[in-house]
Amino acid sequence: CGSSSGGSPANKDTDGDTTATGNPDAPVVLSGTVTYERPPLTAEDGLDYVNVASKPVREAIYEIRNAGGSLLDSGNLGQDGSFSAELNGEQTVTLVVKAALGDPAAPDWRVVDNTNAKALYTMQAPIELGTSDRSVTVRARTGWNGLSAYSSDSARVAAPFAILDTFYDARQLILSAAPQTVFAPLLVNWSPANEPTWGNKSTGEIGTSHYAPGEKQIYILGQADVDTDEFDASVIAHEWMHYYEAGASRSDSIGGNHAAGSILDPTVAFGEGLANAFSGMVIGAPHYRDSLDAAQATTYLDIDLEADTIDDSWTNDDGWTYDGFWSEWSILELIWDLYDGGPGAGPDSDGDGVALGFAPLHAVLTGSQKTTAPFTSIYTFLHGLRGSEPGSASGIRALMAGENMLVSAAADFDQWHQLDVSGSPYQLYIDVETGVTRSTDMDGDGLRTHTAFGTPNKLYNRMFMRSQPVAEAGTYRLTLTAADSGSALYFMRPGDAYSEQQLFTDAAPLVVNDIGLAAGERYAWAVGANAEHAFTARFELVQSNGKPEAPAANQ
Repeated sequence: CGSSSGGSPANKDTDGDTTATGNPDAPVVLSGTVTYERPPLTAEDGLDYVNVASKPVREAIYEIRNAGGSLLDSGNLGQDGSFSAELNGEQTVTLVVKAALGDPAAPDWRVVDNTNAKALYTMQAPIELGTSDRSVTVRARTGWNGLSAYSSDSARVAAPFAILDTFYDARQLILSAAPQTVFAPLLVNWSPANEPTWGNKSTGEIGTSHYAPGEKQIYILGQADVDTDEFDASVIAHEWMHYYEAGASRSDSIGGNHAAGSILDPTVAFGEGLANAFSGMVIGAPHYRDSLDAAQATTYLDIDLEADTIDDSWTNDDGWTYDGFWSEWSILELIWDLYDGGPGAGPDSDGDGVALGFAPLHAVLTGSQKTTAPFTSIYTFLHGLRGSEPGSASGIRALMAGENMLVSAAADFDQWHQLDVSGSPYQLYIDVETGVTRSTDMDGDGLRTHTAFGTPNKLYNRMFMRSQPVAEAGTYRLTLTAADSGSALYFMRPGDAYSEQQLFTDAAPLVVNDIGLAAGERYAWAVGANAEHAFTARFELVQSNGKPEAPAANQ
């Protein structure tokens, strides 16, 4: 028996049987198993609703209530979806299974309906008790009967539990590396009305499945015959990693659209590549798949995480290779190669020579990556990994070279990616001397933002800058001035959310005061715009040993 409430009303069907045992004069035991239907996602033909599998609803919160609504029992389902409760016989009770994980009194993660006031999804099954024990099976249906026979939105009871089950797998992977991990609360928004149109999220216009860092919530597509993601485990695990990275680690990504061949801001490329690789770790297979179209019968994406997807010879019109630190494809392949063949991971089918498993990657992600001075990128991650896994340095270096991330052997693990190749176009940070106004880039051209690879999250839309290591401890000041009339740019620091950017114009320069640094420290920042705008940057000492410092002449 099973039904759903909260986000969508429900279907009802009875799958269980009744086994009579025990003393009719004694309390009865109600036990059973809760399952959901999961269609496999094929390599080419999308979701297969004919050959659905029955999966346990693992560790979700359940309640048993009497006819008046009073709570009789509650807890978490077992890893096999099982429950058991001793109740008074000869009454009608309702088993309520919540799309929630964690403490029944304060769930960690909940799947809700963003189009229905964030109502929690539940599955409800009325059960008649007699004078003997009873065992039942409760099953949540997909809403599809066979390949293309769609029942209705209200029949899609399995969807929130499928989402929750992928989260369960993600959680277990984290706990395998760090058993004491405490997870931040998370609200997951799914609805049959969630469509690939940007607009009002409360009516389902969510644009795409995504993690919203400002809200600290995930939104999942659900529009039938267009794009549903509840059974696309790769997509669900990908978005979950964005949530986890933002809380347990640090993400400096500004988000936005991304695709194969995009030359991305390095923070975006790292975040997306990491999430893709992580999704394969969660599902236990080296692929990332996404279904869409009528009956979800098209596999829109089928990325082989183990393959070299982008040919090394492929370049854009300016001669830039598509492989590199700006490519989420390069990064997902590299991170997967670091992982596979290691403890708890699948086989290393391409024999890349590095087999670390998940724990060392997680340790860097939640350790040095969280506190790194530069903006987060594949280079800050590999810098941390090189420090914790020195025996794998040569293998990691080879993987970097295979993804066009190794230009100079002397600088391959530089977290700032300041390669020692004269005139290299891949230098990432522009150095600013203390007391000098910087007005040119690393090539001697005028300092400006660039749009050669598109906007708003592409390489050099944001220009990354850093001070030289300061000679003395003190308080410093940064002044940013737009050089073009009428132009507007924004300033961000490592760790800033995109919503925390600070704007400046030619008429209103930005002054960042009270920058406290110890001797030898650097200060990092980024200046961005969605157009090509010139600007200048001045970094200067304000106070040292209690005495003001005289300003230096401009360059």
